[in-house]
Amino acid sequence: MNMINLITETEIKTYSTIDMNVAGKYLTEAIRSAQNIDLCQIIGSKLLFKLETIVESGDIELDAYKAYKCLLNGYIKDFLLYSVQENLVIPISYKFTNAGIMITEDEKMYQPDKSKIDLIKDYYTDKKNYYKKRLQDYLVGNCQLFPELSMNESGDQVPNLYSSSDSPIWLGGFYGKPVE
Repeated sequence: MNMINLITETEIKTYSTIDMNVAGKYLTEAIRSAQNIDLCQIIGSKLLFKLETIVESGDIELDAYKAYKCLLNGYIKDFLLYSVQENLVIPISYKFTNAGIMITEDEKMYQPDKSKIDLIKDYYTDKKNYYKKRLQDYLVGNCQLFPELSMNESGDQVPNLYSSSDSPIWLGGFYGKPVE
């Protein structure tokens, strides 16, 4: 599977607390999940595809795509940085073995204490949610710059620009409103 990453492994290792020798297979999967699930739910599949296309071609550097470059560098990469870290916590902490799910520490393996893992994951989730809300607010205020936000067809992931990350409480009803 050839995937166009909007954030690189090097950027993640440089701008986060992720150790430089974390295996690429963990980072690749975390980037894929952060981009194709977490980010796509916010910006929709049309805008995600547009960004991947102009990043892959190098056109993101052209003046015609200045708004997309600002979106990517000023908002999306911050969101992806914490989303990737959130997505890394479980795969790095837990290993599937013949003896069941184990946690490794140096050369020892033992049953994990889920509460400690959840604490770390919640830390990154809180940071990710801040950048999610910031990204949503930017897109709402600048939706005229990104026509892909309103070009959805059947089968597309529709952008969700109005869900709140401020509270984990959902009182029912719809999370998002359509982009006008």
